[in-house]
Amino acid sequence: WHAKGEWMASYRTMHMGMNTLSENPQGMVMNTPFSMNMNMHMFGFMYAFSDKLTFMAMTQLLDKSMISKSNSGTTSKVSSEGFGDIVLSGLIPVLNSTKHNIHITSGISLPTGKIDQKVGGITLGYGMQNGSGTYDLLNSVTSV
Repeated sequence: WHAKGEWMASYRTMHMGMNTLSENPQGMVMNTPFSMNMNMHMFGFMYAFSDKLTFMAMTQLLDKSMISKSNSGTTSKVSSEGFGDIVLSGLIPVLNSTKHNIHITSGISLPTGKIDQKVGGITLGYGMQNGSGTYDLLNSVTSV
């Protein structure tokens, strides 16, 4: 957390790659995901309204791609990009000592990311969408 009046802006980047996501040995489905890549750019902002409350806001810019294989052996690639959901939360210190720190975080994720990304008129699966489509309460306790 921060002292009253302090603020912080942050930018983080992450790449995640997954290969051989699933197998389709008996041809039970028409298309099987084979690999997926995601690049994420995370933007954050924190501001301390007081010594006891720090406000946080965060969103991500996502770039996802997936390669699938069909039963006939052909491969196809789909992709999506855009902003994800926005997270708003507050950070409250509970204990601050030289040996131990505890704080509580409480917030909400707002469904601002797209959930209707399509390729060729077909809606992409959940993993390829940029948003969750739901309001989510986010609560945690952190001890350091």
